[in-house]
Amino acid sequence: MAMIESTIRPSELQPHHALWRGLASAADAAGTTVICVPAPHAPLEVVMRHFPDEPFCLWAPPEGTQVIGVGTVQRCITLGSERCAHLREWCRAMESEIRVHWAFAGSCPPPRLLGGISFAPGSCSGAAWEEFGDGWFMLPRWTYLRDAERAFLYLALRSEEHAALMATLRQWSTPRQAPADLERARPNQVVQLPLARWREQVDAARALIQRGGACKIVIARRTDIDLSAPVDPASVLERMAEDRAGCTRFGCARNAVGPSRDPTVTW
Repeated sequence: MAMIESTIRPSELQPHHALWRGLASAADAAGTTVICVPAPHAPLEVVMRHFPDEPFCLWAPPEGTQVIGVGTVQRCITLGSERCAHLREWCRAMESEIRVHWAFAGSCPPPRLLGGISFAPGSCSGAAWEEFGDGWFMLPRWTYLRDAERAFLYLALRSEEHAALMATLRQWSTPRQAPADLERARPNQVVQLPLARWREQVDAARALIQRGGACKIVIARRTDIDLSAPVDPASVLERMAEDRAGCTRFGCARNAVGPSRDPTVTW
């Protein structure tokens, strides 16, 4: 992963000016460039509302680093028992391709590849899950990362996308407002593994661990909820932060409108 650093201090540069400088520096770059700029502290959901129709992935523990990625530049979808090996291969390829530009003096955390992987192959059955495969990761178009002291905004682009992204920044729109409150959406149907069956699996896992056959087993209980009305993912995540402040929030959606133009690696 190549690194290029500016000599401008963060206090001298506003985020939108830094993005312009980064885009100018990436005009003739080959491959994939990630521009990193300092950013103000803000709720992660603010980024989602700037791009309401784009795929996103959010990871927000109650303490430490929180991150959200929106939109995709490249992604990997994998199936089967070799899903972890395939994802490692893709991550290594991405690491060798990415060129990072720091639009300020100092350092920033490296770019993130965001996504998720199933505990067991074949878990992607059903319309709500099959588009993720057994593993789904992306290099986000926009990434916002923050900790207790600092925050950064990342913009990733391929060389042929430079002109289009310059035009996008010129037409930067205000964020979409949150839709009407979530109380209008009611569950029409909730489908999940019966509790008795789940408890049987937990007992079987404990017995296997006690016999020395395993050191850790995750018994996931998948839940599919059919709602009476569409909901805004950002509002759902905000509600989680209010109701479950001590928990880690994780969200991932491939809800882009229209055909995707990002390169996809599929195994």
